[in-house]
This record gives sequence, C-alpha cells and structure tokens, in this order.
Amino acid sequence: MKPIDLKLIDSDPRNANVCSEETLAKLSHNIERTRLCPPLIVRPNPNQEGRFVLIDGHHRHKVLTRLGWQSVECQVWDVDDQEAQIALATLNRLHGEDNPRKRAELIDGLTQCISVEELSLCIPESPPEIADLLALLKLDVEAAEQQFKEMLEQEAMDLPVAFTAMVAAADYPTVERALAMLDVVDRGQALVELCSHYLAHTPHQNEEALEHHVT
Repeated sequence: MKPIDLKLIDSDPRNANVCSEETLAKLSHNIERTRLCPPLIVRPNPNQEGRFVLIDGHHRHKVLTRLGWQSVECQVWDVDDQEAQIALATLNRLHGEDNPRKRAELIDGLTQCISVEELSLCIPESPPEIADLLALLKLDVEAAEQQFKEMLEQEAMDLPVAFTAMVAAADYPTVERALAMLDVVDRGQALVELCSHYLAHTPHQNEEALEHHVT
C-alpha cells in the first residue's frame, strides 16, 4: 500500500462499469464529508514506466480528481494483462444483494441522527425509496406469511379436479342425453347438477356409509 499521484494513474479503457452522474455526486459528497476514501487497486503500466493503470476504483479516481486531491492510497498488484482483464470483469461485478428488511433497519438507525434528505445525498436511495424501505418495518411479517399461506391453500381448493368414469358402450348415449338436457355449456358443471339433483331427491338409508365413501 502506498500513496500515488492521481496524475500518474490511467483508467483502463476496457472497464465496462459505468456510473451515473447522480451516483458520482453521492460518492463525491461522501468523500468530501468524511475525507476518507478506500484504496484504489492499480498495476504498473506495462507501456510507461512510472505510471499505473486502474484495476478497481475508476469512479473514485474520477471523483477524487474533480475534488482536487493530489494523491490517494493504492494497492499495487503485479499482474499481467490477462489477469488484469479478469479482475476488471469481476471486481466491479461480484456484489451480494441486500436483505430488504435488514437494509431498512440499517437506514432506520441512520434516520435517528440524520434527516432523510441529508441521508439521501449519501446513499443510493432517494427520499421516496427510503420511505418505502422504512415502511417494511411496519409490516407484520408473520401475519403476512400466514395470509399468503391461506391464500395458497384457498387457491388449491379452487382448482378443478379431473377424474375418469368408465361406462358400457350401450349406456353412453344415456349419459350424453342426460348431460345435454341441462342448459349448461360446461360438461363438468352439468354432471355436478345431475349429482346434486340425485342427492336432493333420493333418500339415503346409510348416510354414515356415504360420508365414509366420499372421504
């Protein structure tokens, strides 16, 4: 680790990681506020002795130059061109994902000592996005999970059930005639109505046996 003059550090034209001016402004605000900056990662420029090429920290380098810094702490990696390309393809892309609730708890803690407007200048979220995150903390997670479970169970109950019935060829016209007599397009619904009519008008001597058969 050593300080290197910013004017001696060149960007790698193959760097594919881009950053909006809004994000650069937030990065600049943080560095200007704290006067702190994570080290850049560079390698010796193979074509110009005494100069260096960026591997990681292109946006920080741009912001520091705009802020008028003269030098910055750097890690110097002695890697060849191929290894530098691999690093360019990975260092700026290998990031985890925030757990929304934990992110909300972190931001909630920050809002206890800093206003939302000021906080939005330092972090990626805008004031409306901060409000959306904080709203997560008001949710009853267990109740929401139970509601979702009940919704899935209800959807499962509402799903149609397919079954097959075999009848003798001689009886098939009778079934078709009975279904056709009902003014129902859905043949499944027609069968339900026939069965309901039968149950309503036919006495059953052994209801307990019937219930056992159905279940």
